[in-house]
Amino acid sequence: MPKLRIERIIEIKEKMLDDKKKEMEAVIAGINKITNDINDTDSDIELNYNKITGTLMNGNDIYVIKEYVIFLENKKLEMINNREKLRAEENALRTELLEMIKEIKMLETLKSKELKIIKKSENRKEQKMLDELASRDERK
Repeated sequence: MPKLRIERIIEIKEKMLDDKKKEMEAVIAGINKITNDINDTDSDIELNYNKITGTLMNGNDIYVIKEYVIFLENKKLEMINNREKLRAEENALRTELLEMIKEIKMLETLKSKELKIIKKSENRKEQKMLDELASRDERK
């Protein structure tokens, strides 16, 4: 495989690696945002429970707050599910990143071997020319 072709493949793989890293950063930012939202929702749920238990309220107010708490708990469950999906995506991206890094290292090794082969071939040609020149000088 020609040296330039290997270098071009390495460049493309590195670009893809950078894109995956950016995608990974976006997923991690999404996980952090959802985690913060879950914490905020937990605080809101606790605040509403404290309202129900801390003051005297009529039945209608209790019903409204109870329904709101149920809504918040459902919202929290949905956010937890979304966070788990993002974590699964993060794990998949990590696996892809590791595979891409392995491929790049393999291509770098291949490039190095290819360069050694080219250098060895050039040295042989050069040695052959020197031998021919030396044999010509001996003939004269």
